[in-house]
Amino acid sequence: MKRFLRFLPATGLFLSSTFIFAQAPEPFEDCPGVSVAITRPGFNLNLVPHQIYLIDANGAITPTGDPIDLQINGFGLNSDDGFLYGIYQTFNVANPFLARVGKNGKYENVGTILGPSVNPFKVALINTAAGTIDDKGNYYFTAAVVDLSNVLLPPDLYVGKISDVSNLHAGNDPLRIDYKKIAPGNCIPELLNALQNPLNGILQDIAFNVGDGSIYTFLPGVGGAGGKIASFDPSTSSPEFKCIDPATPNPATADLSGLFFSADTSLFILTTDGKYYKGNVQTGVISLVTQTTLPLQNGNLRGDMASCIGKKQLQPFEGCPGLALAITRPGINSTVAPHQVYKIDPSNGDIQPVGHPINLQINAFGLNTKDGFLYGMHEVSNVLAPTLTRVDSSGDHVDINTLSPPNTMGSRRGVINTAAATMDGNDNYYFTAVTIDTESIIKLPRLYLGIIRNVSQLKEGDNIHITYRRILLGSCIDEILQSLSTPGNGLFQDIVYNPDDGRIYTYIQSAASPASGKLASFRRAGRFMILHCINPEHPNEPTQDLSGMHAGNDGKLFILTTDGKYYQGDPHTGVVSLVAQTSLPLAGNNLRGDMASCVKHKDHRYFHREAAETTDSDKDSDAVDEELAVKVLPNPVSGDEVTVSVSSDEQTSVELRVLDVNGNINKVIKQSLIKGDNQVRVPVRNLKSGMYAIVLVFPSGRTSATKFIRL
Repeated sequence: MKRFLRFLPATGLFLSSTFIFAQAPEPFEDCPGVSVAITRPGFNLNLVPHQIYLIDANGAITPTGDPIDLQINGFGLNSDDGFLYGIYQTFNVANPFLARVGKNGKYENVGTILGPSVNPFKVALINTAAGTIDDKGNYYFTAAVVDLSNVLLPPDLYVGKISDVSNLHAGNDPLRIDYKKIAPGNCIPELLNALQNPLNGILQDIAFNVGDGSIYTFLPGVGGAGGKIASFDPSTSSPEFKCIDPATPNPATADLSGLFFSADTSLFILTTDGKYYKGNVQTGVISLVTQTTLPLQNGNLRGDMASCIGKKQLQPFEGCPGLALAITRPGINSTVAPHQVYKIDPSNGDIQPVGHPINLQINAFGLNTKDGFLYGMHEVSNVLAPTLTRVDSSGDHVDINTLSPPNTMGSRRGVINTAAATMDGNDNYYFTAVTIDTESIIKLPRLYLGIIRNVSQLKEGDNIHITYRRILLGSCIDEILQSLSTPGNGLFQDIVYNPDDGRIYTYIQSAASPASGKLASFRRAGRFMILHCINPEHPNEPTQDLSGMHAGNDGKLFILTTDGKYYQGDPHTGVVSLVAQTSLPLAGNNLRGDMASCVKHKDHRYFHREAAETTDSDKDSDAVDEELAVKVLPNPVSGDEVTVSVSSDEQTSVELRVLDVNGNINKVIKQSLIKGDNQVRVPVRNLKSGMYAIVLVFPSGRTSATKFIRL
């Protein structure tokens, strides 16, 4: 009996220990929205358990769960299942394990991590210090490959991706890993400094930013200098590091321990002395938040940080309808800088910044009354397939999908104008595009209006249906000929929907700025649109180039020029008058960007009737084909005259104009046409060598045009 009694406590102890060991990890319930620090006091050689702490933006900490009795690091916090994922044992850089860890400190092994494939003279090393998880449940870490035949060469750096970790279970040996080599980019000095000993951690931590889809780190400074925020895009085929140089050097810090992104895309950094910093990924600046109360030993700690922020839900702009915005950046077209959203007061041009900068090369904005979001295109340099993007009041965005230019035939190619767009009050987004003949510079580009309906219903990844409408060159032919000759510069710099009459307007200058400009509208003519210029009684004052436009609910139009001046335009009289010089930031007296406003819903059938009459194909535009209606012979011409062949479907009178590439009218001929084929002789002996356009202007406002070369 005594033997049994002696055995019973031991058995109970064994059962209790077995129960504790078998306890399952418990998820963090508040994901997305949780941020944690997982640390232990001391140095790398101090082998003590890690403790999980909840940590907020101010650095306040709250311990959670039991200590983790593993030598573990490289944590990411998964929004999909609420678990931490990390690498252990940290000293095993050849084939460590991936563990799933709960808020209670319990864990389970989900597989073995192997390095990139190498030849016999190279060795792969897993960096067990750095890990992160994106908003789709994929775990990222880094590895290095060392060339044993020449150890003086710096190691090659790789990013590894383990997909959908929430579906992993014990027995995934080895784990399936996709590796991509990371180019050093402009971070060579900082990376060489960090790569001196890969066993100490090729990077001390990494963090995924849902705001731009990039992975960030903080690289120690060279020679005791302050460190730099750096990033790379893991989605590209060849990721490359980009170091962000702050305007003034960051303060010197202790080594990086861990970092994470908060819901507002702020970067938080923990250093090995327990200090907690906030980083700005736009400027590269870090600033001290606080000295945390995380336990230290001899002023040191080791560990990591992680957060599960997921994809932040976009927040609409408040104040629709009636809100007007400017979305600008200082500088010229070649200046690469984030855009900032500003509320703008139409009465005086006063501005108020809204949200954080948009870290995209983006333009062509419209503000949607239905859902309160901005819609724009990026990257603006990609005129063949830009991405339609939804942007919210904080500056965050969601990419929907790419846009396709108009369908073409033969040698014509479509190009999207990424500078100009607008929205009506009925959930429709409008932009412009052209088709260009790649085999003949004589043929004029064709202009189109693109329409995307019900944009508020589009979700990320949806295919985008675009209806294209042909725009004929009406009474604005003199003003836009130069723009049509160089569509890559932006056929129109912006367009705006006017809720008062349901028409789309733009602002066109007849010469290089500063120059007087005219308001112009797209008017429906059967199946097509005709661009109509509004001639004021007196020429408008000269302005710089158009940057953006928006409409007021009273039918007034507002214009922002590239020098930051803000004008009001009257669509009835065509008069443009200065409101104010805004305080929008300039660089070299220049800015670039756009404006947008959310206008009232009005039941205009202006574009909807037309939508039922046309299709998306370029074939429909052959009903009015400038190149077929007007021909010039000979072309090129070296003699004293050319013969203009015109086919007319009715007896009418036209005005024949000869324009140079700057839009200047060199000759005007009044001509009567008979029904059928016509030939008009035009003297060109006084024209200098170069390219010219012949434009026929019909009484209806329709134009037909072609080009010729004078030798």
